[in-house]
Amino acid sequence: DPRFPSTKPFAQAEELLVSVKLMPLLSKRVEINSIELTKPKIEMIRNQQGVWNFSTIGKAQAAPAATSQPGQKPSAPPTQEQKEPQSSPQGQQFELGRLQINDGQVAITDYQKKQPRAVYDHIDLDLSGYAPGKPVNIDLAAHLPGTGKQEIRLSGKGGPMQDDPLKTDFNGTLKLDGVSLAGIKKFVNSQALTDMDFTATGSTDVSNKGGVVSAKGNVTLQNPRVRNTNIGYPIAADFDVADDLNRDFITINKGNLKLGTTPIAIQASRRLPLA
Repeated sequence: DPRFPSTKPFAQAEELLVSVKLMPLLSKRVEINSIELTKPKIEMIRNQQGVWNFSTIGKAQAAPAATSQPGQKPSAPPTQEQKEPQSSPQGQQFELGRLQINDGQVAITDYQKKQPRAVYDHIDLDLSGYAPGKPVNIDLAAHLPGTGKQEIRLSGKGGPMQDDPLKTDFNGTLKLDGVSLAGIKKFVNSQALTDMDFTATGSTDVSNKGGVVSAKGNVTLQNPRVRNTNIGYPIAADFDVADDLNRDFITINKGNLKLGTTPIAIQASRRLPLA
């Protein structure tokens, strides 16, 4: 989208493999068996109005208004066909059987939140069953640098895709397998994690309904350190929380901590404003 100037292309990849169904083409339908991208790089940009640069993909652009230079005869008014983009017949809508991304990289620049460009790499994606206006099956994994498995995996069903990804409905599971805090900081920008270190393993049921994200599960922190001080025992947590991204407050339905062998109950809160 030319409204999002960038020195880097929106998408590039080392290798692209496409498999297309033959018979639907005879009926002017594009049905793809699969698309496989090897080491793609994607540039995502959100402007100050909160619009992402990928929001216009697949949408027809309106023709520019006719203009005339001084001394020139005004051009003829646009016809009805020029005024309105041609809508595609129902049979020509794009469908995708499967999308695979191997070792991808995503760069995000957010001008609305005034956040500089951040790069997330070693991303694998397996998406199946895409059709306009329908949810899709998603298996997303990020392999972080460091020793151990270092894997974050999100699996489930989401969609239809909204212009703002945070408002896209989703229902699935988030798993952490031996993920160090250094890797988590690449995805969570929080001052509360400063001067801390640990390795996290756990599983969480996650859902998003119109920007209200709920999470219910457990996590264990191994070898926790705070301000270079070793805690000396693992920390385990069971939780049931909801985060309203529209109104910036979090609801704690249940919370239990175990510091080594000592259990600690967290008081439930109906509304906890986010700083």
